[in-house]
Amino acid sequence: MVLGQRIVERKAAVAQHLVQLQQRFIDSINNRDWTNEIYSLHLSENFTVRMDHFGEPYVRSRSDYIERFSKLVEQNPEYQCEALTIRANYNVKTGVATADAA
Repeated sequence: MVLGQRIVERKAAVAQHLVQLQQRFIDSINNRDWTNEIYSLHLSENFTVRMDHFGEPYVRSRSDYIERFSKLVEQNPEYQCEALTIRANYNVKTGVATADAA
């Protein structure tokens, strides 16, 4: 019973941390803070993500991600990110944690 409770607590702590990180990314975009350490600390240089609101949906690097967002907000000065839902998942067996916002 104690081990099961620890796993639940660990998953909850990781999920909470991921939600906070996702919000920090959103805040940095809204503040146009492209030098925020969150990018270098939490996105590998070769990270890939699908982002359908860009013309080319696949972002293939940290620098590409920053460049695309900076161009987007330059062309749309009123642009603001808002997450209606942030989901976090942590697989205890594999150690893989993910978060996404919608």
